[in-house]
Amino acid sequence: MNYTIKEIASKSNVTIRTLQYYDAIDLLTPAYKKDKQRFYTDNELILINCIKHYKQMGFALEDIKSIMKSKDAKKELLNIVDSNIDKLNEKADDYLNKVNMINQILSSQSLDQIQSNLLKIKVEEDTLKEPSFFTKPFHVWLKYFLIIFNSIIYLGIIALIINLLQK
Repeated sequence: MNYTIKEIASKSNVTIRTLQYYDAIDLLTPAYKKDKQRFYTDNELILINCIKHYKQMGFALEDIKSIMKSKDAKKELLNIVDSNIDKLNEKADDYLNKVNMINQILSSQSLDQIQSNLLKIKVEEDTLKEPSFFTKPFHVWLKYFLIIFNSIIYLGIIALIINLLQK
């Protein structure tokens, strides 16, 4: 079946602009073009879903393109994952350290300890904002995580201050 760009955008739940961008970067080209109109088939619909799946896993568009254009997609996927696994492990360690700091803050008894821990967290938060290989959706997720993380810290501080004032 043939679809116009509007139809396939609706069917695949992506924007027309996204499909135009994929075409421009040669990630996903339409089955054919006629009078400057793009037409897609079920094959492209499957490829769009593959791209969405890879994006959800945190792959950059360049990596997705490399996988999809490769004659041995499985090997290319493994190479990309291997090249980024150390970075993922570092990020996981950073998150575990933050969770440990939150637990430390919540169990602290003095305002000085809380302020000291907050300074450590601020320094680590700034390092997390540095660019990495992750795609934009991951950065959006990270932003919300940091907002929630900071909210938890501030709630913990407020609870400790109230606790200290009541003593």
